[in-house]
Amino acid sequence: MKKYIYISVAIMLLVMAEIILNPYSSVYAVDDGPGTGIIEMPDYGIRMEFSVSGGNITEATNDGWESKFFITGTVHPGETLSISISGNGTTMSEFNPVNQDLEAQMDVWFDAGNGMENRKTLTLAPGENGSVSTSFIVPDDVQTVEIVGYVGNAWINPYGGGSKDLILNVDFEVVEEEIPFIGQTQDQEQASEIESTETPQKRISSLSLWRTIVVVGIAVAGTMSAIAAELANKAAQAAASGKEEQPTEETVYVLNPSHKQFDLEVNQPVTLNVNGYRVNQEGYQLENDALISLSLPPDMAEYFNIQTTTSTGQLTAIITLLKIPSASSVILDVNGIFPHGKAKAEVQLKFKMDFTILPVDSPNITFNEKEKLWQPPELVACFREPVQNTPIKVGFYYGFMDPPLTFEPDILEVKEGYSSDDGLTYNFKLKMRDGIDLETYFGEDLTDDDGRVKVNVVVKDEKGKEFTAKTTLQVHPQLKMISYAYDPEKGKGKNNRPKTPYPGLELEDMQFIADGKDFLPLLIFFVRTDKEVVVGEEYLCAMDMVDVLSVKHTGEFPDPEPITEESGEGLFAYRIRSNDLTPYTKDKKKNHFISVESVLRAGAPKNYGLSGMSPHLVQIYPQFLQFQFWVVPGRLCGTSEAYAYVQLNPLKIGVPNLPLSLEIENPPNKDRGFLALINGDRDQTTREKDLYTSNEYIPLAQGSACWGLRYSGIRWDNLNSPTFGGSSPSEFRVICNGPLSDTGSPIWQTSQTINVERNISTLLSDLLIDADSLKLNNPYWKGLYDACPYTMRGAITNIASNLVTGLEPYVCKQMSQRIISWLLNRSLYQIGDDPKKIQSIIKMNGIEYEQYEIPHWHVWAGIFPSGLKKENGKALDPWWEQRWDNDSLRNHENLITVYTELNMKLSERGLSVATISAIIAGVLAVAYVATALAAAVGLKVAVAAVVKYITVWLYGSGGVAVYINAGEGVDKTSAINNEDGTKKNYQPSWFMNFIESLRNSIN
Repeated sequence: MKKYIYISVAIMLLVMAEIILNPYSSVYAVDDGPGTGIIEMPDYGIRMEFSVSGGNITEATNDGWESKFFITGTVHPGETLSISISGNGTTMSEFNPVNQDLEAQMDVWFDAGNGMENRKTLTLAPGENGSVSTSFIVPDDVQTVEIVGYVGNAWINPYGGGSKDLILNVDFEVVEEEIPFIGQTQDQEQASEIESTETPQKRISSLSLWRTIVVVGIAVAGTMSAIAAELANKAAQAAASGKEEQPTEETVYVLNPSHKQFDLEVNQPVTLNVNGYRVNQEGYQLENDALISLSLPPDMAEYFNIQTTTSTGQLTAIITLLKIPSASSVILDVNGIFPHGKAKAEVQLKFKMDFTILPVDSPNITFNEKEKLWQPPELVACFREPVQNTPIKVGFYYGFMDPPLTFEPDILEVKEGYSSDDGLTYNFKLKMRDGIDLETYFGEDLTDDDGRVKVNVVVKDEKGKEFTAKTTLQVHPQLKMISYAYDPEKGKGKNNRPKTPYPGLELEDMQFIADGKDFLPLLIFFVRTDKEVVVGEEYLCAMDMVDVLSVKHTGEFPDPEPITEESGEGLFAYRIRSNDLTPYTKDKKKNHFISVESVLRAGAPKNYGLSGMSPHLVQIYPQFLQFQFWVVPGRLCGTSEAYAYVQLNPLKIGVPNLPLSLEIENPPNKDRGFLALINGDRDQTTREKDLYTSNEYIPLAQGSACWGLRYSGIRWDNLNSPTFGGSSPSEFRVICNGPLSDTGSPIWQTSQTINVERNISTLLSDLLIDADSLKLNNPYWKGLYDACPYTMRGAITNIASNLVTGLEPYVCKQMSQRIISWLLNRSLYQIGDDPKKIQSIIKMNGIEYEQYEIPHWHVWAGIFPSGLKKENGKALDPWWEQRWDNDSLRNHENLITVYTELNMKLSERGLSVATISAIIAGVLAVAYVATALAAAVGLKVAVAAVVKYITVWLYGSGGVAVYINAGEGVDKTSAINNEDGTKKNYQPSWFMNFIESLRNSIN
């Protein structure tokens, strides 16, 4: 029966995202036989060499595939099959630096129906070469056997990645070896060597015959049985013939090597078993007296190591090839001496080697744009072992001719030849001969004879035997893609992008505004890398042999639109823009690319290629509008100022001449509070450059606009709202609108709410939090004379500070100065401030503050709503009570001292003017308190001295009168505002400094 064996060597890859279409590839078998060949894809920088040995190969074809090769044949049971593959790790980074090479992997294994066997695996670093091989003895009882292996290359990049695999499939049909029937024929008798210790006469008379027959095969039992059966059949025929004298029993000797041939590899031992059999009509057995030996030609002995062991009728030899001779095979003689004869068999020891010369990476002769010259690839010449497909050290000396390489046409020369591995391989660096004009040899387009350059190398061994090798290089013009922005009205030269919709705002090449209006015309074309082109006029050298399959945006924008009227003759024009306004956000993608997928057009020259990888990536630079809006306290008392700023990001430049408008929503009851534009200039455009407003008191940055707002009608008694945070009489909404879209609605709108009540409450809460750091709570009053009225404690502290040290921070002047500084820092932007401070400044909208003074007696800080006069201020200083630690103070209604309401507040606390006079008159009581304060800070002061000092101070300076007539004689001169209502500490350049810091802080 027939048996079948199936061998599949699949060199494949776990495929990632395949992003390159229709690459050039070649599949071919070399001259050494149909089982050896190369699969190569130069545009990927990948190559696989293969060798299949064993069996009988009947067909080898690529069957129309670009990266696969197929082999079919037959094989016998017991025969050894071997597969060797070699290749290189990924080198796609050499084609485009954006790629990142991954490891390549090779695997080879067998499957005889029981899972993987004899598996070999190898992992290659990017660019590294390697090989794997394995072998398998075809079992006697299998229907199918599979050998599967793969080697693959892959790479990644920011847009996905790619991969490529090269595949080899081998199919063998397994057939049983037909062993001829061995009987006593005339041919066999003539081929046999007969030797006997008997005399010829006796041999003839007795008709005895010893035949020595050499049988080489593996079906020993079947062969021996067939011989024995034939002998028995002949004996039976002789007996039935009726002759008086019957011949003696025939005996056949069989010399049986286990192999007819070995395919040897260096340092890979194989085992040969040789048996000597005696066969007669009754059966067969080992011939105990057989002497078996092996012999090699004398000049081949040094190349082998043969270790033999013998036993009864048997010999086992371990044969190891030490080095490769110049011959391709050697005959190993197998000699057998039997009791009545001798025999000789041959075992062929084959060792195949090829002298090869191959490009190290790719056969292409490419143009180096940086060096401005054509660069041939480096070549490597060596003797190669075909099974493993790896260089081998041969056992003879050889040398190269002078020159070592010749070229057809003669346009190249050897720049340098060297061996880095002690003669195992020889590398040759090539260069183009000086003065060579490739167009002379290959025509204007370098396409004659497909740009092929033949390379020949000849080496001779010491006996004069020549070894030749050839390879082919190819002049490989490459087309690089060029893309740039242009202005259709000005032509197709570089850096001519159209004007933006905003006069005064100029953008550079590949920049556009993502606002739905601005667009970027993009021109795409391909030129030869070796051609000189004029910058800006590269399109004049466009090669019309490329098809652009697709142009896509890799991110959020729509795909570019083709401009048909601007395209043709190798030029591809597109328009890039956003569908509508795309405002800037911090998480915006920073890098934007257009993906251009292209391929050489059908019919393009065979030796041409595209430079780099496909799809090509073109970086574009969309600019996003960032609208920002703030309302902050104004330069004039009783005002706020609204600022808008429009910036392009990531350029960080202001957008000029952008129309903006302002709206104000007031509370329903306008009689209780109103906010209005000062000049009524509702519509403005952003500034084209840094300049002053119409008021000419504050410079504005490019891309900004400013509106003045004035408060009126807000009083302390109408400040509170029924529900905090709800519809408040002191809540105003300021709205800024961007330009109108095609539908009539603003493309952008933002607003800021000003709630004066909330802002005052927030200020008082923050002041309560900062009270200790501002030293607003006098620690010396804790637990000290609780009977002393709170409203007298500030006065007593001031008096005691004239007698003792340590109380200075709690006298009214210093306490007031700290509060004023706190308010100034809270409401004004200073040079060097963090831009985030603008949020705390916003909380000061609708709040004014002032420093008040009763000359020679008391100084304090006060606040009042914007629009009121400063005489309506409520004091923030805890001087009267020397404490700021009560949560009730978060409500402005619980502020103790308003100088116009002092008498009323004292009455509410049960302290009439008469009572105050009585307390003051009780000088002794006050003296004891002052003495206690002095003791608290570590001083001893006599009570009598204090009594005398207080009496003089109170009555001599009119202190009692001041208490009684609170509010009279208060200094109306402002310490915070100028006479024209402008704030003394306001810095006109603050907004310019703020915008500069803001730009630097945006990522």
